[in-house]
Amino acid sequence: MEGDSHLQMPELPGGGDALAVPFIIYSGEEGEEIWFELVANRQSRLGQIRTTLRADGMEDARRKAQRLLNPFFCDLSYRYDVPVEVLQFNVAELATSTLYDTKEDDFHEKVFRVEEFIGEHGLNYGELPNYELFTRLYREGTNSSSVDYGFLCFSA
Repeated sequence: MEGDSHLQMPELPGGGDALAVPFIIYSGEEGEEIWFELVANRQSRLGQIRTTLRADGMEDARRKAQRLLNPFFCDLSYRYDVPVEVLQFNVAELATSTLYDTKEDDFHEKVFRVEEFIGEHGLNYGELPNYELFTRLYREGTNSSSVDYGFLCFSA
């Protein structure tokens, strides 16, 4: 499945259709270097991040990659003021060609129903005490990729 993001990938110097393939390099626990390749999708936006690393099984590989990439995702979100959410992990064991993937649910499209917003005199949010406060917290919690922050928003 092709991924997508809000981050346009850089073009190679000199123009053309070729995109630069940047890498992120981490020093692993055993002193090994772990390279993460940033791959553009068809719209030239960041769509995938690929790596090869040593792990004790599929779940350990996913956790290790997620742990190493989490600071990078937080940095991207901060630097470019965009949400960064990983909805799918694909892990392939090179020795056996066994595949493992996990997919998080994304929000589904909804149908906007005009009748919910039209009353006799229109909609006046000012007449609904604290409604904006609670819907703002709900929106923050729903948009958050942090479970802890989302919990705080829903608990208010």
